[in-house]
Amino acid sequence: MSEVLPATPTELRHRVISLAWPVITENFLETLLGFVDTALVGALGASALAGVGTAQSALFLMIAILSALAIGNASVWPISTSRWAPSSCWSVCSYAAACCAA
Repeated sequence: MSEVLPATPTELRHRVISLAWPVITENFLETLLGFVDTALVGALGASALAGVGTAQSALFLMIAILSALAIGNASVWPISTSRWAPSSCWSVCSYAAACCAA
């Protein structure tokens, strides 16, 4: 099974951008959410702004950890399913479910 690689750098750039735009949009919207939260809470005082800043930092950290786990699961899943080993497939599924539950 061979994948056809893009012939030119322009085609490669187009393929990468078409795969990356949802993630770029998500990160932009998360940052915009932080700006809006800060603007809405700004009139409530310094302690409220500190709470929003702390919550945004925790949110970005959780999103980064879950994204890393999702990438790891996405790379392990094809390997385990290609071996046709139900036990390894089950362990990957249970691991992914535990990560999503956390």
